[in-house]
Amino acid sequence: MDYLFFFIYLIIFCVIINKIPFVKKAGLSSKLIGILFLYRIIGAISIGWISYKFAPQSDYWYLHGEGILEHDILKSNPKLFFKALLPLNNDLHFNNFFGTTNSYWNDLRNNIIIKILALLNFISFGNYYINALFISVFAFLGSIGLYRMLVHLYKEKNNLLIFCCFLIPTTIYFSAGIHKDATVFGALGVYTYALYFMVEEGVSNKKLILFISSFLILVLMRNFLLLALIPATIGFLMSKKYGISHFKILITFFILGGISIYFTEIFFPQFQPLQIITQRKMDFDHLKLANSQLNSFDLKPTLSSFLDNSPIAINHGFLRPYIWETKNIFSFLLSVELFIFEVLVLMWLFFCLKYGHFKKQQFQPFLFYMLLLALIMIATTGFIVPNYNSIARYRSLFLPYLLTPILMSLYLIQKSKLKS
Repeated sequence: MDYLFFFIYLIIFCVIINKIPFVKKAGLSSKLIGILFLYRIIGAISIGWISYKFAPQSDYWYLHGEGILEHDILKSNPKLFFKALLPLNNDLHFNNFFGTTNSYWNDLRNNIIIKILALLNFISFGNYYINALFISVFAFLGSIGLYRMLVHLYKEKNNLLIFCCFLIPTTIYFSAGIHKDATVFGALGVYTYALYFMVEEGVSNKKLILFISSFLILVLMRNFLLLALIPATIGFLMSKKYGISHFKILITFFILGGISIYFTEIFFPQFQPLQIITQRKMDFDHLKLANSQLNSFDLKPTLSSFLDNSPIAINHGFLRPYIWETKNIFSFLLSVELFIFEVLVLMWLFFCLKYGHFKKQQFQPFLFYMLLLALIMIATTGFIVPNYNSIARYRSLFLPYLLTPILMSLYLIQKSKLKS
């Protein structure tokens, strides 16, 4: 019976998704939208089944189980169900905003997902895969928002943009399950869309609502993302308004950031911005060793320590796993995808150097936003996370933002050479 209900809901969603104005304005055919949505659902089914089969204690099924328990509480004691979300009724530290242990905010992100699942269970009958359908819709809207922005930015539709927004395997896989990642990916895509079009076309009530609501979701679900989101947003606005080269902004950002951290260490030792990253690394290091564990390194909340360890962090964040270090088919597929992307990036660098493309082309200001956001988050993941499977999961959410500018640049180089 569960299978029957799942397919009924799937058919309903495939019909409804094409009726949503936000989706229809993407300019894609109804058939293609249906195929792309089904591709995401395949990812949701895959991660649900694989995690149940090989890692039943994973967050995906833990959240599902907690959602069922909260559903029972909601039916028996609705007041307690909603009261548990309030900080005044919580023993955890309310002011520990970036903390990972004993923090109200850290637990709130899971609590929100659990409460949503408890509500969905009224119409999903407690079925994991039906709940995943609902969550996949929101993640899919993030892909639509990103695609609409990129089509407007590049002034052309092609299969490469569709691939980057909808079809990157690890991005779909990790952002399709019942987890914070799906919510973060969807909210980030909507935020990116709203930010771009508010600047390009002016502020409207709809765009402002999308911008504020998506920003609040990101703050609640992954506040750590603010360390990259705010600088990237400010950099884009400065580049757009004052016509400043995004490369100059990038260099200025790192110089001013390094100077501010250096003087903060001297004059305000009680406030160390790098302590946020260091503490998260320590929390990860205390977790149970994983099969994909990487060698740890000593990181201190000082600028010199971060600079000394930056080669290791860059290696972990951008290059792992290597194909030869993988221990199972899952990790091997992760490494193969990463290797293909690395080859494409090297091809882009080769053609840029060969044809002097770095001097001839200026990136659009918004591409700076995308690149800076991805680079900061992936590099930070390399500092914090000590196993390559988890690194691949965190990195996957930002691959569209990193790869699209690079692959589209490679495509445009080849296109111009063919015309000439």
